[in-house]
Amino acid sequence: MDAASAQQVLNDMNSGKITWDDNKRADANNAIWASQGSGGNSGGSGAGGFSTENIIKNAQALNDFYKKQNEPVVAATQATKAPLEQRYKDLLNSIKGNQQVAENRQTVTTNNEMGKRGITGSSGLFQQEMTNALNPITQQYTQLQKDTTNTQNMDIANIDKAIAQLQAGNPESSVSTSSSIANSQQQANQFQADLDARNKQNAITNALEQLQFNTGQQNYLDSQKPSIIGSGNAAVTDPYKNFTPKVNTSNTSIDLNAYYNNMYNPKGRQ
Repeated sequence: MDAASAQQVLNDMNSGKITWDDNKRADANNAIWASQGSGGNSGGSGAGGFSTENIIKNAQALNDFYKKQNEPVVAATQATKAPLEQRYKDLLNSIKGNQQVAENRQTVTTNNEMGKRGITGSSGLFQQEMTNALNPITQQYTQLQKDTTNTQNMDIANIDKAIAQLQAGNPESSVSTSSSIANSQQQANQFQADLDARNKQNAITNALEQLQFNTGQQNYLDSQKPSIIGSGNAAVTDPYKNFTPKVNTSNTSIDLNAYYNNMYNPKGRQ
């Protein structure tokens, strides 16, 4: 018996559509509990036959549903990585290109100044002056490249983290939801069990009251039946079994005239 059929049996019993049957009710309840995970209590069970193992299985199934729902978002998020990486690559190349331009300009400027002062490129002073002129530019662009690379790594990591979270589903929500569902099912089953018990008690009470009524009615009818005089084929009905003959107060003999008059004129009929 599946859960839907079992629930229909319980509903029909409660409504009086079918005769109450304790065995059928027990089978129906067992079928419902089995469909909700009553089998297997290795993980510990709560009221109503709901096991921890079943709650975990339901949570896993719910989390798989979340994962499936997230697949389009995962694909869309993954698709943003390649364009983002390319933009950072272009930006770094641009920074390197600007660095090269800045260093070249500074080199030309420093050469001109050194020539005006008569300092040749082979002298140590020339090399020192050139290094002093280029170092600030090199440091500036090196730091800019480093900062850009760090930002790129953070952005890519955030995308990877978002993808991982989406691929993981929503474990916390899945467990919480599964526990809430199990609790609601337990409460519903307990309510149904209480309702079944009340309906059964009402059915018993009604049956007893009907039996008492039928017994009382039968006793009353029996009391109104005429008695039987004699036995066998000679038995006759005495319609006046409850008749009390009048007794002559002047003596102890029965007033036969009054007796026969009352016999043929019951209840004072003239």
